[in-house]
Amino acid sequence: MRPTTAGALFDRGGIPEGTRLLFKLRKGHASEIAFELRPAISRWLAQDDRRRHALWRADPRKPLVWEADGQPHSLSGLVVEIVRSATGETPRSVYGAECWWSADGRRRLTELGGVRRPG
Repeated sequence: MRPTTAGALFDRGGIPEGTRLLFKLRKGHASEIAFELRPAISRWLAQDDRRRHALWRADPRKPLVWEADGQPHSLSGLVVEIVRSATGETPRSVYGAECWWSADGRRRLTELGGVRRPG
């Protein structure tokens, strides 16, 4: 079984506990999240700034604590929850690590932790 990105980040230990992360969909990003859903997602996120932020915790299965609900989530699970809450649609699959960035929006989670995308 191939390690998950969260597991690799946990094993590497490159992201300090409590690091604040930003949910961000890049323009032109080849994500599984349909482009027509993105305006609704953006509007929903803008209604409460806590919806776009999570804190990193040292847990290989659920490393994000979403500021909107205070609960732990997996990388992809939280992306699915955000899309579902914003649009009522459930994406078929997402690569959650591509949607989480440094709080300043300049570096992807995988860059912060020094891990390359699996596969």
